[in-house]
Amino acid sequence: MKKRSLFLAAAATILLGVSAPKAEAATLASLLGTEVDYGGLSFHFTSWVPTGTAPSAADVSVTFITVGSEVGFTLNSSFGAVAGGFSDGDLIYGVDGAAITDAVLVGNPTVNAGGNGQASVSETITSGHDILGPLLANLGIQQNPPGPLSASATFAPQTFITIDKDIEAIGGSTGVSLSSVSQLFSSNGVPEPGSLALLGIGMTGFLAFRRFFKKTSVA
Repeated sequence: MKKRSLFLAAAATILLGVSAPKAEAATLASLLGTEVDYGGLSFHFTSWVPTGTAPSAADVSVTFITVGSEVGFTLNSSFGAVAGGFSDGDLIYGVDGAAITDAVLVGNPTVNAGGNGQASVSETITSGHDILGPLLANLGIQQNPPGPLSASATFAPQTFITIDKDIEAIGGSTGVSLSSVSQLFSSNGVPEPGSLALLGIGMTGFLAFRRFFKKTSVA
């Protein structure tokens, strides 16, 4: 199970930048209170509460992504904080699917050279429609103190989960940056074109290697 979680986190880190989104990025403000169907899952964005210098919902872009059999979205904005500054954004949303069994969190928190600030993303995942429902997992990434830049968890199949995500930055002496936070979930939906292309490339390479192996074995 641990190996699988590490594989999911590594896959997210490598492929988030190349997986084709289903549509152009939308603002978080335009998605609040709506339901977005993507890759076999339905995403329900409930609220975004910014404090300090955290961006408004209108300044946060949301791009839906596919990585293998995992689907989700990436949040992009200026979530960091200048020296002596503070930023905190709290996002609550739900995910609806036939059998959600895992979650992957990836981000790029960075403390500027020589600084003592902190940048982190933490979240609580619960079963059902309530953030106070049965706990499924706690995920977190951070740059200072040194911590993972990706995290993952697996759990029993769920048809609806609720996520309370906190994106926090404390500028410290030199400031911190945080511009991208991605989330992926398992899905039993039909693969997106980007995933099918990746699968096709992999199968082509496998078949070519198999033919080469046969030829060398005969020789």
